[in-house]
Amino acid sequence: MTVAHQPSPDLMLEDWDEDEQNVDETQLVTFKVGDEEYGLPIMQVQEILRMSPISHLAGAPDYVQGMMGLRGHVLLVMDLRKRLRLPPKERVAKNRIVVLNVSGQTMGLTVDAITSVLRLPTASIRPAEQISEVLRSSYVAGIASIEKRLIIVLRAESLMEQGDLQPLDPSAYEGISK
Repeated sequence: MTVAHQPSPDLMLEDWDEDEQNVDETQLVTFKVGDEEYGLPIMQVQEILRMSPISHLAGAPDYVQGMMGLRGHVLLVMDLRKRLRLPPKERVAKNRIVVLNVSGQTMGLTVDAITSVLRLPTASIRPAEQISEVLRSSYVAGIASIEKRLIIVLRAESLMEQGDLQPLDPSAYEGISK
């Protein structure tokens, strides 16, 4: 399999100045999926890519969109809309792939649109358990309220759990171009 072109990053986050972050502040990358706004801690987001061709992965769960080549590596891409059990929507130009890196594991999440990179007081994020029993989803860490926005803060580790997936063997995909 050959990827026609390399995805170009919209935003590289590896050089983000984490020393500027106050211990009483949290930095989130926020994005839309459907009508809701979600956020992930910036330190777990490696980069944000424009949508690129994604190859179907036979036998994978329905929320796995497929895989793609990213600078010589195989990146598993998950459809966040399906993972959150939201109705499907046609892909458009403003869709993005958020590349997560958590504990050395890398995965892409497709989202409808990136909204911002925020710095907000950690106290403005209420743990999900304090708000409602309904929010006890393993994917939801809390809800941030800033100005007139409610942001659902997700747990990247839970989203990346792959108990129903077989690990990818990169040697099986040696033809992916760098």
